[in-house]
Amino acid sequence: MVDEKQLHAYYENYNAALQFLVAKQNGRKMEDYLKALGYNSVAVYGMNDLGNCVVRELKDSKTVRLLYALDQGSPKLYFDIDCYKLDEVPPNKKPDIVIVTLPYLYDEIHKDIERTLGRPTISITQLVYDMDV
Repeated sequence: MVDEKQLHAYYENYNAALQFLVAKQNGRKMEDYLKALGYNSVAVYGMNDLGNCVVRELKDSKTVRLLYALDQGSPKLYFDIDCYKLDEVPPNKKPDIVIVTLPYLYDEIHKDIERTLGRPTISITQLVYDMDV
């Protein structure tokens, strides 16, 4: 049986995925939005289904460089991309921003990333809503 916390996580993931689909249908590109904000390089935290969608979206970008993925567990990697635990990122590989694909854990993860990498973060939810405005 699914508990309330899991149900909330599924709901948050569903909403982010749905908004991502709407943005794509409206012709919006994640790389264009990130570049317009001044970001040239990114990392993706959370190699779940949403994380893999973001990697697919950015892996061949000509304007924003996808440096690597971040995951604290056993990531589901569908692409040839480096993946690190947060405390294992090489010091010379710091992105301009980290996209967090676990919206229900964003507040907690955001603090860990800023403390460990000293880089700004954006939740997948905020990113996909803002890029479709």
